[in-house]
Amino acid sequence: MHLPHTLVILTVAALPLYLAAAAGAQETPGRTTLSIAYGYFRQTTPAESDQQTSSTTFTDLKLTRDMHKGLLLGGVAGTAFGTVDSRYAGLVGGYRYRGFSAEVLWLPTAVRTEPTASFREGRGLGADLGYSVRITRRLSFGGQMSYRWFDFDALEVQGSRRTIKTAFRQRTPQLTLGYSF
Repeated sequence: MHLPHTLVILTVAALPLYLAAAAGAQETPGRTTLSIAYGYFRQTTPAESDQQTSSTTFTDLKLTRDMHKGLLLGGVAGTAFGTVDSRYAGLVGGYRYRGFSAEVLWLPTAVRTEPTASFREGRGLGADLGYSVRITRRLSFGGQMSYRWFDFDALEVQGSRRTIKTAFRQRTPQLTLGYSF
């Protein structure tokens, strides 16, 4: 990832955090939150004849319920679009306190599509570490660092399917926007 993109995302996330830090709203048990996280990744890799640039946009959609004493449970669905496309879905559990959050994701279904091949029968784990502040009573904004680990058991190339064992890892800073009801 290029450092300027990371700095821009973190700066954009930090500005409202700084401005709204005095509000410091507490988490309310029984509150349901729908949140969307957005991240962008651009990479330039040298090739034999020229450099190749790939870019991918990551989006996670989470629906969580705040439980007793900061615990949260819910579901997550994620996509990545660009040079590499992927989709995954699963469950999320974690802890939230005064805007800080730590979440663990179990992703029993995942698919990854590259320009020449598709990886199937995937599963994975994830972790999100973040901070957000309330902008209004229902709306929050922040940033998170998103980690994903995927394992795949099948590869499809030009309609031919074979069994393989391969793994992919990704780390992406993301902006988050949440709506509580």
